Amino acid sequence: MKWNKQDMINYLQAKEYVDTAILPLVPVTFEQEEEKQVSQAFQKEILDIMVHELEKEYKGRVLALPSYIYSSIDLEELARINRFTEGLNQMPFKHIFYITFDQMWKMKERDLNGILLWVPILKEGDIQQKDTQNMINDQIHQLKDLIKNYWNS
Repeated sequence: MKWNKQDMINYLQAKEYVDTAILPLVPVTFEQEEEKQVSQAFQKEILDIMVHELEKEYKGRVLALPSYIYSSIDLEELARINRFTEGLNQMPFKHIFYITFDQMWKMKERDLNGILLWVPILKEGDIQQKDTQNMINDQIHQLKDLIKNYWNS
């Protein structure tokens, strides 16, 4: 289920079956060089595709949330995301997955109140290129397996 009106109506009617939330973590900074901004935008596009495919595969069990935008990862940001996660726990979700390309979250993983799915990615590319599409599909397949493993544990 996606974060839109109809899916939220469906979620509210069947929330006892929807036990997983997926929260994309997306960095947005304008203080860095232009190349970094382009790279972040590209990564967000790919992250959107991945989350869409995960939601489509597990529709009825997963709620894909809007992207969580941040500019830096500090103690204040960790507290903010954990407060957000507390709200998700009360909906209630049994599994909360954060998905990101930002490797800096790996160093903060133990401080998060959810499960971090860090995905390595190319810094640049073209979504229309076959190689890029194959890479995205491979990573989606790995994410599906990882999520299933968490569900089964």
